Amino acid sequence: MPPKVAYEIRFAQERREIALELAEESGQLPVKFEERASLTEEVETVAARAREFLGVTPEEQCRAAQRDKTFDMWRRALEAKDILVFAMSGAHAPLIREVRGFAIAADRFPVVAVNNRDKTNGRAFTLLHEFTHLLLGSSTLENSLSADRRMPPPVRVEERFCNAVAAAVLMPPDAIDQIARRRGRGPSSEWPTEELNELSWQFGVSREALLLRLVGRRHAAQRQYTHMRPLFENEYAKFDDPAPEANSTPIPPPNMVLGRYGSHFTRLVLESYRSRRLTMSTAAALLGVQAKYIPTVEHLAFRT
Repeated sequence: MPPKVAYEIRFAQERREIALELAEESGQLPVKFEERASLTEEVETVAARAREFLGVTPEEQCRAAQRDKTFDMWRRALEAKDILVFAMSGAHAPLIREVRGFAIAADRFPVVAVNNRDKTNGRAFTLLHEFTHLLLGSSTLENSLSADRRMPPPVRVEERFCNAVAAAVLMPPDAIDQIARRRGRGPSSEWPTEELNELSWQFGVSREALLLRLVGRRHAAQRQYTHMRPLFENEYAKFDDPAPEANSTPIPPPNMVLGRYGSHFTRLVLESYRSRRLTMSTAAALLGVQAKYIPTVEHLAFRT
């Protein structure tokens, strides 16, 4: 395992333990995460149940996609169910080819982590892929949108299942089928790049995830995905080593805290600080920020 990946897993495990301690001290332990799924179930059934559990409507998803906030919306939905969502971010984050995300299954405060090197829509897919692993009760690492043939067969089956559920959650069957029928597409169809771009933006997903979904619903040819797969891989490789932007604006430290730790963990720390169970310096250390930024972090974490 690459050292940076091992560090991120240890980091997530430690923050989960801290969250449990803080919640227990406050007398507000979260309810147990008991939502479950099985590999023997139909993908569409699991996806429909997941959408209902997370409480996200197609209208909310559409509005979030229009504002390029798809990942943020799904992250809030998971955090509302007492799932800790961390982001691997910064210059020292693992490469995408090393890890896209991972899940830590647990009955309280299960964890999902995603790699911030990926594009926003790619992170949304990874988020729901790892959430599906939580439904299966498994902890896992993920670094590909397609199940690798080198994986052991049982692992490959689970990876394909999680990919399919994530795609079905993000792209409900009725919506995908209606679009394909309206455009007269079938199992042997190849979609123009412009249409893939348009629809991926509409659903807030990557082009690869969209094309896989279309193939799975028999609205696109498998050969198109096979042909475009190297192109997708080249694009992901560029995320690992992005060219510096001339006019890029540094992210303020308080915003980096929310991006790295998520609202749920950040609020747990700040609530303990407000209740004087933690000092400001301890709260700042747990959030990886200087103490002078704590008031701004509070404002960001608790705003509507």
